[in-house]
Amino acid sequence: MTCHSGGRWHVRGKSGSARIVEGAYEVFGLKGFHETGIADIAKKLALGHGTIYRYFDNKEDVFARVIDLAIEKVGTLIASEDPAGARTLEEYQAQLERIGDQLYSLFIEDPHLGNILFGHAPGFSALLEERLDGAFELFRRFTGMYLANGKRRSFLRADLDVEITSIALNAIIFESLRRVRRAQKPERAKRDWVRAVTKLMLHGMPPEGRVATAGRGLPRNGMICHSA
Repeated sequence: MTCHSGGRWHVRGKSGSARIVEGAYEVFGLKGFHETGIADIAKKLALGHGTIYRYFDNKEDVFARVIDLAIEKVGTLIASEDPAGARTLEEYQAQLERIGDQLYSLFIEDPHLGNILFGHAPGFSALLEERLDGAFELFRRFTGMYLANGKRRSFLRADLDVEITSIALNAIIFESLRRVRRAQKPERAKRDWVRAVTKLMLHGMPPEGRVATAGRGLPRNGMICHSA
């Protein structure tokens, strides 16, 4: 239900600005930043331009809030796991696969998300570039926490540079997200990428001495073996 109170437009249970951001999220996700105007957002929500300007200074102001909403969607998913929770190698692999599956599914089910975070051409203002850089830094820190746990528990190399590796790994993940959401068979592509990224982490960064693997690519019984 749409209401007016004290000159402020809102929906029951939501502020006017929140509803505008949600509508703008869809419009920016479909058309991109440069092709979207305030008129497009107003049309989507059946509002006058003045109502939007009551809450936001300009299009960039709206898009900055849309970026925040996109970050919140990803952050909610990531926060559902404890980065330090895996105590065995089997648990660590299962956690990586679980997060990967959920992350790729999120981007498959919500095509606007990838377009907003990754699909825009250069030309943003310093404000928006800073907002996006902040989002990618947040994602890097999350990835770094999982790498740090793997390093601390000797699932990964002891000399692993967590910060640089998390940046490199995220670059792979972001590119794979772009490819998965555009794949003809996204579910199959998702499975392939989850498997590939997990193998890269567990077999491309293992501690010295881990040798023959069994089952799902792990040492038997989660033990780290040493060659003679």
